[in-house]
Amino acid sequence: IAQALIKDPELLILDEPTAGVDPTGARVFKDLVSTLNSERGKTIIMCTHLLHEVGPLCTHVAIMNKGRFGTTGRVDEIVKEMLEEEGYRIIVEVTGDIDAFARGLRSLADITDLEVKDGEISVRAATDVRSEIIKTAATIGVEILSIRRLEPSLEDIFMKEMSRIE
Repeated sequence: IAQALIKDPELLILDEPTAGVDPTGARVFKDLVSTLNSERGKTIIMCTHLLHEVGPLCTHVAIMNKGRFGTTGRVDEIVKEMLEEEGYRIIVEVTGDIDAFARGLRSLADITDLEVKDGEISVRAATDVRSEIIKTAATIGVEILSIRRLEPSLEDIFMKEMSRIE
C-alpha cells in the first residue's frame, strides 16, 4: 500500500488487503482507507471475501461470481431493496407485561412473525413498523428499553446474490 501511495494515485485497487493481517493491522488499514477516501478523495476498489472487515468502509459494491456480475450499486440502496424484498427485522426490549405487549403487536397489520425470547421480542414485518411498536407500547403501558432494526450485512447480500447467480 505504501508503494502504491508514493505516486499519489486517484485510484487504488487492492486485492485481499486484510488477508493474513492481525486485528490491529486490520484496524490500521481501515482507518487508512477511510482517511484516504474522506480526506484525500481517493477511490479505492477492494477485491475481498472478508466482507465483515471491509463492509463498513464501502459505499458501493459489485458482487461477482464465476466471472459474472450480479448485484451492483450503492450499499444503502441495495440494503433498502433487500429489506423491501425480505422484510424488516426489529428487536424490542421492554419492561412490563411482555405477553400483553406481544398480543398488541400481533394485531399490527404489517407484522408477519413475532417471537418472544429472553425478555426481547423479535418482530418480522413487511414495513418498518418501529413507530407503531412505540405507539403500541404506550397504549399497553410497557416501557421500551431498546428498539433496533437489524439491517442485512454485505455477507447477507453476498449470500443472497450467490443463490441468484448459480
